[in-house]
Amino acid sequence: MIVCTFNARTLAFAVSIEDLMVQARKIKYDIIGLTETRRHQFHHAVFDTGEELFLGTCDKRGVGGVGILVNTNLVTSIDSFECLTIRIGRLHLNKCGSLPAVSIFVVYAPTSSYGERETEKFYMELEKFYKEDHTFYKIIVGDFNAKIGPRRSVDEVHIGTHGLEWNEQGDRLSEFIMSTKTFHGNSQFQKAESKRWTWESPDGRFHNEIDHIIFNRQFCLTDVAVVPKFQTGSDHRLLRAKFYLTERGEKNARFKKRTPRTTTNWELFGSVAATWEDAVIDNIDEKYDRMIQHLHDCARNAKREITTKNRLSSNTLELIRQRGLARASGNHKQMSELAKQCREAIKDDLKNRRAAVLVDAAEAGKNIRNARLSFTNYKTKMTALRHHDGSITSSRRAMEKIIHDLYSDLFNSHVHLPTYHIPHDGYVVPNVLPSEIQHAISSVKKQRAPGPDKIRPEHLKNLPSLRAHLFDSTILPALTYASETWTLRKQDENTIRVSQRGIERTMLGISRFTQMRDRIRSSDLRQRSRIRDAVSFAKTSKIRWAGHVMRFTDNRWTRAITDWIPRDIKRSRGRPPIRWSDFFVKTLNDRFEALHVPKTNRYHWATLARNRDEWRRYWHPLE
Repeated sequence: MIVCTFNARTLAFAVSIEDLMVQARKIKYDIIGLTETRRHQFHHAVFDTGEELFLGTCDKRGVGGVGILVNTNLVTSIDSFECLTIRIGRLHLNKCGSLPAVSIFVVYAPTSSYGERETEKFYMELEKFYKEDHTFYKIIVGDFNAKIGPRRSVDEVHIGTHGLEWNEQGDRLSEFIMSTKTFHGNSQFQKAESKRWTWESPDGRFHNEIDHIIFNRQFCLTDVAVVPKFQTGSDHRLLRAKFYLTERGEKNARFKKRTPRTTTNWELFGSVAATWEDAVIDNIDEKYDRMIQHLHDCARNAKREITTKNRLSSNTLELIRQRGLARASGNHKQMSELAKQCREAIKDDLKNRRAAVLVDAAEAGKNIRNARLSFTNYKTKMTALRHHDGSITSSRRAMEKIIHDLYSDLFNSHVHLPTYHIPHDGYVVPNVLPSEIQHAISSVKKQRAPGPDKIRPEHLKNLPSLRAHLFDSTILPALTYASETWTLRKQDENTIRVSQRGIERTMLGISRFTQMRDRIRSSDLRQRSRIRDAVSFAKTSKIRWAGHVMRFTDNRWTRAITDWIPRDIKRSRGRPPIRWSDFFVKTLNDRFEALHVPKTNRYHWATLARNRDEWRRYWHPLE
C-alpha cells in the first residue's frame, strides 16, 4: 500500500485540481493526503478514470483545509471520510481481500507564526481523535511544520537514526509520537540530503523536511522517499511511503501477548466447591449470582499455570537483544556480525530441542514417528481451485467466491418441512425440564467456550452437588412460598414431604416402583441428593419472620395484628384450630421441659424474640 502526503498550497479552483490529477496519474500511489486546500465548501468528486477526491473546508481567512485523493483500486474499500477540524481529516478503509482495515489521518499543523496555545490545541485534538480510533493499522500523514533530526539518545526508540535537524516544533511532535506510542517514518531510512527535504524557500536557499509520515505498527513500513517529478507549482514536494499491511501481520500482533496457558486441578476444584454454604435469601437471582461467584472463585483457586520450556536459550536471546541495540545505534557492521551469530545460535537451539523431544518420547514409550511429525509445518497455501465446468482459476477473489458458493449450497436446507400446530388443550408446556438440564450437562463436551455466565463445562461436570444447589435456589423457595405466615399443621408438613420426595426421585432418575422394589429408604435418597429439607426450611423462615416482626418499633399493622386478642368473640366448640403463634409456644415449652427450666424462669416467645441474639441461640439446634 502506497500512501503519500502533499501540501498543494491551494485547491480552491478547478485548474489546480486538474493539474493535481495530471501529475497524480504519472506516479504510483494508493492514497494521497492533501493539505492546505483553502476551500470554503466541502468538495467530493468522482473522476471518469475511477479516482475519488475529498476536499475539506478552511476557516474564514482561507487558512487550512485537508483532503484525500483515493486511487481506483481502493475506491471500493472506502468507508468514510470525515473533516474532524479544519486541520485534521480522517479516511477509514474497510477490509478488502488481503488488505486489512486502515485509518489514515491527514493533518496540517500551525506554522511557527502561531502562538504556543494554538499549537498545543492542535496536538491535543489530534491525540484525542487518534486514541478514539480503534483500528489496528493507523497512519498519520501531513504537513507538521516541524523538523525532526536523527535520534539523540537510545531512549528515543520512536525516532530513527537518520534526519536533517531539530527545531522546537519537532520536539513537540516527538512528544506526541511518544505519548501515542507511534513511530516516525522519515527517519527510519537513509537518504541523501537532496532527497529528504520536502519544502523549499521562495529564494531557493533553504530546504527543510517538514512533511512527515507517522505509523503505529513497527516493521510494516518498507520505504519513505520524496518524488521530485511531482510538480504542480507548490513549494512542497510529494512525500511517498510504502507499507506492507497484511491481515496475517495483524493476527500475529494481536496474539503476540497472549495470556499464559493454564490447567485446572479438578480434585482441588471439587474440594473447594464442596465448601459451599447456602444462606437463607428470599431473592432467587441473588442466590444464583452467589453460586456463580462461588464457582468462579473455585475455578480461579484451582487454576495453575503450565510452565513451558523456551525454544531458545538465554545466550541466544541475549544475542538477539544485542542485535536490536546495534540496529538502533546505526552500527551496521556490528549488527551484521550479530545477525550471523543469531542465525547459528537459533539453528543449534532448534536442533537441540528436536533431539530432546525425541529422547523424551522414547523414554515415555511414545511413538517416535509421531513426535518427529510434530515438527512439521502444516501451513499450506491454496494456489488454485477448479470450477464446476472444469476450468482452473488462481485468482484470490474467484477462489473465495467458489468456496462461498460451495458452503452456502452445502448448508442451505432444500427440504420442505410442514408446519406443526400445537393443540390448544389447556396443557402448558414448561420452559425447561430438570431432565433436560441434566441431559444438557451430561452431554456437553469438555473444552468448549463458556456461556454468558463464564461457567465452563468442566466446572459443571466436576461440581459435586450442582443439582442440590439448583433445587435449593429455585425449587425450594417456590415450594415453601409464604411459609412465614403458615400455621404449619402436621397435615401441611406431610404434604410438603410427599411433594419433595417425588421431586427428589425425579432428580435422581428413580421411580416409586424402583424404590419399593429395591427397598431404598427415603433417608438414603436424601443423602444422595444432598438437598435441604423443605419442612425445616419452612420452619426456619417462620422463625426468622417472627423475630423480625416482634422487633418492629413502629405502629405497623403486622405487629398490631400479631399482638391483637379479640374481646367479645369466643372460639367455637371442639378442638380449637391451631394458631400461627402456637408453633412457638409448643416448641419453646418442649425445649424448656427438656432443659428442666423452672416455670418462673421461662420467657414468653414474644419477649424472647425482641432480643436477636437470645432468639437465635434458642432456635440454633432447630436450624
